[in-house]
Amino acid sequence: MGDDCYVHLESGVKLWKVLHCKSMNERAGLKDDYRVAIDSNEENKGVGVLKEWADCTKSMTSAKGHVRHCLTTDTGSALYHTCCALLDVSKVLLSTNINVRYDFVLLGFFQQDDLETHFGHFRMAAGCDFYITVQDVFSTHSIDVAKL
Repeated sequence: MGDDCYVHLESGVKLWKVLHCKSMNERAGLKDDYRVAIDSNEENKGVGVLKEWADCTKSMTSAKGHVRHCLTTDTGSALYHTCCALLDVSKVLLSTNINVRYDFVLLGFFQQDDLETHFGHFRMAAGCDFYITVQDVFSTHSIDVAKL
């Protein structure tokens, strides 16, 4: 079981690196083959990892409820569709010739979420408390609006 767990974790780390690449030169600085922008090269490791995870989620999904070592139907479906959508978006951006032609795609910019930044701001305004109330959010928001 230890080797299987290691292989699965290593594969998950590769996926994380591909999805969070935000610089074309990130690979060179970190000497990491998986922190790579998606380009039209057929041997791109990022494309390979996304395809591998899309295929793997089909075999890891169980429709029988809670089964050990399986993903739930919703989680497996979400992961499969996310990988396929990122592959399709990359393919369209790299092959389009309408106004701008892209040489590479940085998937890290599709994964950015400002939600955590907003909650961090609300937590800091509530006295650095991890648990905040709706009232804290409303009061911080009204103060922010008044500052504008």
